[in-house]
Amino acid sequence: MKNKLKIYTAAAVLMAFLFSSCIKHEEPIFTGSIVELDLATWTAKTGGNPFPIVNRIPTSFGRALLTTNNPATGLPWDPVVNRANVAPNDTVRMRINVVGPQSSTPQVINVRVASNFSTATPGVHFDLLDTQVTIPANSSFGVARWVIRNPGPPTVAGTAVLAVFELVGNDTFKPSENFKYLGWLIQQ
Repeated sequence: MKNKLKIYTAAAVLMAFLFSSCIKHEEPIFTGSIVELDLATWTAKTGGNPFPIVNRIPTSFGRALLTTNNPATGLPWDPVVNRANVAPNDTVRMRINVVGPQSSTPQVINVRVASNFSTATPGVHFDLLDTQVTIPANSSFGVARWVIRNPGPPTVAGTAVLAVFELVGNDTFKPSENFKYLGWLIQQ
């Protein structure tokens, strides 16, 4: 009986080796380059919009927004985007990330106001300072700037306006479909 068990076990192992194979699992490899708005990658989309809406100004890049003081890291909360507590004409910086290989030449990335989503008025509530951002050669980052304006108290207290920005990209760096928009809620 022991010999039969050994024979069956050996046969089962042999059959497993004979009838199995290494199937090459080919995953698609991304070889292009795209650009994305850094803060959009750290923030969830809201309200059925194809973009996240943020109401705080990040004090550094490459992380989620901080809504409370963090004693573990010593980082203070990020300030709220507000026409009153942000100094008039204060500059907000939005980092643009390159995903994929860097370019050996500088790349100019186009940025615009997504007026179809925005309720804020350029020239009244904000100004987009950089409609073109240069990503230096052999770099993965660029920065677009916009300025918060203080148009004075709103007609209805406690209201907010929404400024939405969109990456347009260029011929080399197309915008990421998931992270090309970012909305900023400006408390009035």
